[in-house]
Amino acid sequence: MYKRFAWTSAISRVAFSTLKPDSVHHAGLINGLKSRAPGCTPRKFANMKRMVVEAGHGGDGCVAFDRLFCNPKGGPSGGDGGNGGHIILQASQHVTDLSHLQSIVRGRDGVNGYPSNCHGANAEHTYLQVSIGL
Repeated sequence: MYKRFAWTSAISRVAFSTLKPDSVHHAGLINGLKSRAPGCTPRKFANMKRMVVEAGHGGDGCVAFDRLFCNPKGGPSGGDGGNGGHIILQASQHVTDLSHLQSIVRGRDGVNGYPSNCHGANAEHTYLQVSIGL
């Protein structure tokens, strides 16, 4: 004979009830030991989502000129700004709906350039995991 116990929230004791052998899980575990937490509502399935997506802005270039003792009127030496980050949608088998995505997604901005022809760093790309869909 199999026994199941369940915690009751109103009474601080364990209540026992008798189960039939067909309700035992194949791994030897008893179903229904844990109930849903109070106040927990299931998530709604979302297969469409309206989003605002904006790629990152490139960094500003630097305005600088070489001033050397041997060449006081040297040419420009400012570096270019880094590229802004892309937003890339990546299909994944582990994602079933679109409820985890935010409504507004912005890419990261590139770093500004520096004097002496030093270029700014490129921003990292942002990957959004979406379901494959059929």
